[in-house]
Amino acid sequence: IKQVIKGLPEHSALILSNSSAVRYAQLFPIKAKDVIVSCNRGINGIDGSLSAAVGFANAQPTRDCFLLIGDLSFFYDMNGLWNTHLPSNLKIILINNGGGEIFRVLPGLEKTEATETFVMASHQTEAKGWVESVDACYYCAKEKESADHCIVQLFAKSSKTTVTEFFTDSSVDVTEYKKVFQKQ
Repeated sequence: IKQVIKGLPEHSALILSNSSAVRYAQLFPIKAKDVIVSCNRGINGIDGSLSAAVGFANAQPTRDCFLLIGDLSFFYDMNGLWNTHLPSNLKIILINNGGGEIFRVLPGLEKTEATETFVMASHQTEAKGWVESVDACYYCAKEKESADHCIVQLFAKSSKTTVTEFFTDSSVDVTEYKKVFQKQ
């Protein structure tokens, strides 16, 4: 996320889906000029983040639009890509940690056996098949080397919507997230 925000070009847009995307993005300053930042906090839900980003990118054809979205938000609204007007300026950064890891951070939820299944909605789903079926570009990062390559591809010009799926380990994510706020 730091590399994405650091690499944002001038006159681009950063669209944050909800929850973790917003929490993580706020940790890094945007240095590029004239970057529009928007997010889907709404009623604190995952509804429509992807669909809204597709519409926004269509309405802003001169801007590269970067959507930072978590796996639950993406899979909940993936039909937003089932669209004959997918814009080539839309670049989706999908953070797939196998569930709603933010719920491991909130106090009290670690004490229940139902958290993993019913609150975090743990899964082993990948976006590749769906993304390719709607004729968008798909890139995947499961380790540091492929992540570096994907970051380069993310900022390259494309004739299609691009989805870059970064797989992370939710327990590592939570540990690192807690470290950031313990330092403050």
